[in-house]
Amino acid sequence: MNSSHHQSVGRLARALRVTGRSEDGVVEAMELAPEALGWLPYLVAVQYHPERLVDRHEEHLNLFRSFTRACARHRKKKL
Repeated sequence: MNSSHHQSVGRLARALRVTGRSEDGVVEAMELAPEALGWLPYLVAVQYHPERLVDRHEEHLNLFRSFTRACARHRKKKL
């Protein structure tokens, strides 16, 4: 991950789970914990810049793909 921040997560909310850390152990990615999955249609939080990595690492592009899929599913429910 291309961590370049001067702040980071100190305490994680119970509704979240850590899904990514930098090499020095800083939390860089979070998602809803399994017990909270029904609360929101989609939640992924990152503290790095995946847009800078999409050309070289497809897993970072998949963040954007999963977001657009979730938006499309949510839109269909609203229509």
